[in-house]
Amino acid sequence: MSREKSKSQTASKLTATETDHDYQMDITSTSHKRKSPNTPTKIPTPPNKMMAQVNDPNGALFDAIQNLTGKIEVLSAQLTATSDVIEKLSSRTDKNEADIMDCNSKIDKLTKSVPTLAIENEALKDRVLELERYKRRWNLKLRGLKENTMKTFGAKSSWITVHRLGRREEGKHRQVIIQFTARVQRDGFWKATKNNKICKDLGIHFKEDFCQQDRDARATVWPKMERARANGRNVYYRGPTGYIDGVRVTPD
Repeated sequence: MSREKSKSQTASKLTATETDHDYQMDITSTSHKRKSPNTPTKIPTPPNKMMAQVNDPNGALFDAIQNLTGKIEVLSAQLTATSDVIEKLSSRTDKNEADIMDCNSKIDKLTKSVPTLAIENEALKDRVLELERYKRRWNLKLRGLKENTMKTFGAKSSWITVHRLGRREEGKHRQVIIQFTARVQRDGFWKATKNNKICKDLGIHFKEDFCQQDRDARATVWPKMERARANGRNVYYRGPTGYIDGVRVTPD
């Protein structure tokens, strides 16, 4: 009995001793149990989203590969079209090269023939000019004869043919060309009309019929011949060529 009493006193002393400090935990009371502090926690991630996050790098890589594949296909189509165009251009270039070579061959032949053709052309021009001069030696031109407005002047006989030159123009009198059948008839008629009183009274005169080249040649040397005539020298023409004191005149 005394032993139980002694245990009871000892327990009461321990209780009193442990409760002397207010910061000591009360192990006998459950209502004053210490709570753990609140700490933030992560929101649980759904399983599908976690799988998407895990597989996302592979999906981006797959999209990039598909995009690159599409670009490569477009580039391949463009290269094919470009290759076709280049092939066509190459064939055309080959044809043009062949044509150019053919043209060069023809040009070479023509170039070699040009000197010969030029010589022949000059010879033909000289022959035509000489024939024209020869024909015109049978002609005389009549200047100063007024036109009759009522009819066209024209006449023909067994030894001459007469007609006016060119088209009629208001206020102008066309020259008359006289074509003789023989050179001797022309020369005799021309000589008879020189210093003729009737011709002077009518204001008409006759002159030789020259081609354009001969007229230009005579006009070129005339200034020099005119100065020589003013100085009392003997000047004259023989065809298209002018002479001063028997010396042929050259242009200035």
